[in-house]
Amino acid sequence: MKPQNNFTFDEATHIYRLDNRIIPSVTQILQAEGITDFSFADESDRNFGKAGHKVTELWDKGILDIKTVAESLIPCLEVWKKFLKDFEVTIFPGAIEKHIFSSRYSFGTTPDRVGLVNNKVTVIEIKFSKSIQRSTGIQLAAQAIASTEHYGKVRQRIAVPLLNGKPQFFNDRQDETIFISALNLWRWKNEK
Repeated sequence: MKPQNNFTFDEATHIYRLDNRIIPSVTQILQAEGITDFSFADESDRNFGKAGHKVTELWDKGILDIKTVAESLIPCLEVWKKFLKDFEVTIFPGAIEKHIFSSRYSFGTTPDRVGLVNNKVTVIEIKFSKSIQRSTGIQLAAQAIASTEHYGKVRQRIAVPLLNGKPQFFNDRQDETIFISALNLWRWKNEK
């Protein structure tokens, strides 16, 4: 059952609003509470990741013009296509880089994909790196909370690093508890 709220996302400022009130993003919460750290990523890495996300998004929407894809991204696209086939992935219509929120916990997030992986509702994180940070499990737990409100009970969380192609499933139930704790701490520090 989809929540019926006034929800917006401002792309330029990366601000989520729910019922005309600013709500925190998952990234904002995890960074503020020291769970994630992207200081190691330079502008070149960020640009590569953004371009790669766009390529996979256009592929999944069936509108990618392969002639426009940078040569450096072709191997990543091939890894993504292999993942989709090997894990029998069906992306939910409209669940590609879609901005969503949790009405229960009042935060915003943008899962890369939500769909069926081996017939189980799954939140999928696409990474343009060789390894996956431990904090990705917590990020995906937060996305699973919001995605459950919009798409039905999320049964799996998975990250797909497109530079090595070895998907990683996250099963630690503490990930959700850690996220809720981080959210509560963020609120305690920021909402007066």
